[in-house]
Amino acid sequence: MTTVSEVAPNVFRISTYVPEADLEFGQFLIRDDEPLLFETGMKALFPAVRDAVAKLLDPATIRWIAFSHFESDECGSLNEWLSAAPHAQPACSLVGAVVSVNDFAIRPARPLAISAYTARAPLLGSRDALRGGRRHALLHGLDAAKRRAPAARRR
Repeated sequence: MTTVSEVAPNVFRISTYVPEADLEFGQFLIRDDEPLLFETGMKALFPAVRDAVAKLLDPATIRWIAFSHFESDECGSLNEWLSAAPHAQPACSLVGAVVSVNDFAIRPARPLAISAYTARAPLLGSRDALRGGRRHALLHGLDAAKRRAPAARRR
């Protein structure tokens, strides 16, 4: 079963529960001038996630498909999304683009420099969802974000 929740204005969490694994997989959709889908889910989830996205916007209008790292639950249906959204481009780390994504995807990725995770970088048209300290939270799951203590306090 797939559900959609608006977690901030025009930011939606798409959740799909897979009972066979007793796991829930999530994606985020940012509805904007250049819509962004964060994480695609596995290939098997593509129809359910696409249908959920279609309730919010035309899937063909997605411009950016981003993910934190290269695993099937983060980007397994990347090529399905790139086929469904003809102007979409993957966005990931430089290492992810060079080592995995550009070898796997039907269109090359836009590699984001490390500075894109720590300073303002235009990615989403009028909405900079990756601004400042919130970048890591969005890039690795809004609902799983934790700040680590500085090294000196962890000892």
